[in-house]
Amino acid sequence: FFKSPVFGLGPGIHAWNGTKEFHNTYLEIFAATGIVGGVSFLYYSYKLVKKSFNDTLLIPIVVSMYSYGLAGFAMRRLVYWGIIVFVIVIAEKKANQSLLEDI
Repeated sequence: FFKSPVFGLGPGIHAWNGTKEFHNTYLEIFAATGIVGGVSFLYYSYKLVKKSFNDTLLIPIVVSMYSYGLAGFAMRRLVYWGIIVFVIVIAEKKANQSLLEDI
């Protein structure tokens, strides 16, 4: 991270002088994309959590997906993205449904 703090080191293995990968999604994001990517990820996370408040049953799903990222680079896994997309679709559907009910 300190070699290129603004834009990061790019894709690849960065831990222990390039011999291992970080077993944490968030460390991997900051190492690969730097501050710019980290801020983008935080913005994406904020939007996801904000959308999930449309249905309180979605919040435990988001929390479990972010917890899953602590033990490995979860963003490489298709299951991670499938569940995140599921949460976004359901949250937007709920938001649109509540807008229609207000009319």
